[in-house]
Amino acid sequence: MLAARATTMARFAVNLSAVVDRMVVDKTGLAGSFDIDLEWTPDPNLTGVDPSLLVALHEQLALQLDLDRGPVEQLVIDSAAPPTPD
Repeated sequence: MLAARATTMARFAVNLSAVVDRMVVDKTGLAGSFDIDLEWTPDPNLTGVDPSLLVALHEQLALQLDLDRGPVEQLVIDSAAPPTPD
């Protein structure tokens, strides 16, 4: 189950990213806050995006999750050092 109160679609996409272990981008164009309750029965034998989650998104929330490729912003750290005393 995934439940959220007074959340934006962008925040819901972030929460969904943790569930599917992939980046989810909000392309709904919906503004405002929503109360969301999503229930599905995950298949423990599957890795990646569970088909039962896709069905639940469509049937319960009228949302569709499309698998796509696109540019992703990344932060690259070239080096790190401990702080020096002042």
